[in-house]
Amino acid sequence: MDKRLEKYQIKNLKTMRGNEGDAFEASLYRAGKRIGVVWYDGWGGDYCYDIPADALEELGAVGRELYNAGCVERGTERYAAKDDESVPDVALEEIVRKVEEEQDRKREAARMRRQAKRDTLFVLEGEDESESYRFYRGVPYGARVLFHCRKQNGEGVRVYVPALDAWQPISEAIAPYEGTESQTA
Repeated sequence: MDKRLEKYQIKNLKTMRGNEGDAFEASLYRAGKRIGVVWYDGWGGDYCYDIPADALEELGAVGRELYNAGCVERGTERYAAKDDESVPDVALEEIVRKVEEEQDRKREAARMRRQAKRDTLFVLEGEDESESYRFYRGVPYGARVLFHCRKQNGEGVRVYVPALDAWQPISEAIAPYEGTESQTA
């Protein structure tokens, strides 16, 4: 992200379905101070803003650079003109996208924590847990299921450890239970 965008934040983001994409409304902050509101009605066209002119000008300059860099990357000929009114949208879209990604990440983490209360989640070697995972339904995380999982699938397995809210190789997850295998079998 451009350094000039780092001082801008979107808070109170509310999204809803629109006719041509997701509509949203949010408060825009600069250096921790609320400076206005940004919204998109979801019916196509540009974003709407109620922000100071200097912020709009700065966002326009950054948006123009981001847009032109994207044109160069894609090998297209059209570049944003200095008077193009939609270029602040490019910068704002970048800020909104980061907030939406963070919200999605938090929702997914909460969903996984809920599922991990009742199921043991794992992925086999070569699988990507961000795309899909396997689970033992109705068998909560614990020593017995970890030993079973290692026995069935080998050392290449990674398991979701609810206490850490993270994926770990089975050898690390099972380490605290080593020596109790005969008691759990």
